[in-house]
Amino acid sequence: MYEVQGLEQFERIMKGLSEKMRRAEMFNLIRKVAGPVEKAAKQEAAQIESQAWSQYGRINSGNLEESIGRIRGKSKEFLNVQVAPRAKGRFKGFHAQLVQFGTDGRTNKKGQNRGKMTANPFMKRAFDKTLNGLRGDFEKQVAKKIEKFANT
Repeated sequence: MYEVQGLEQFERIMKGLSEKMRRAEMFNLIRKVAGPVEKAAKQEAAQIESQAWSQYGRINSGNLEESIGRIRGKSKEFLNVQVAPRAKGRFKGFHAQLVQFGTDGRTNKKGQNRGKMTANPFMKRAFDKTLNGLRGDFEKQVAKKIEKFANT
């Protein structure tokens, strides 16, 4: 169990804000803390793409790396920000789950082999690399918010 010092003061300050302002401030805080995970995930994806180029001669489109970002959760009850490959709009991260989890041997309707892909859990590696730093960074960001609201 982790304990953040000054949390009671932070909660008291946050209760004084409107609901909309409170949610916005917390989303900004969570987005800041998720930054290192996003950076690590992009590095992992770039490494995967460069390996594909060197080992198999595949063209490096950069789509996987470019699609990784922070996605704001839609839940009204729980605030969340996800770091993941995006596939909507201009992003082209549709194939991220194939890279992350791999595939079994696949065939088309005619029975032609379409290959097998081993799992390459790049998002898990990125999260594991940054996990220890996230807790400390979250505490620092909460302390900054407390000071900011206490001084205003």
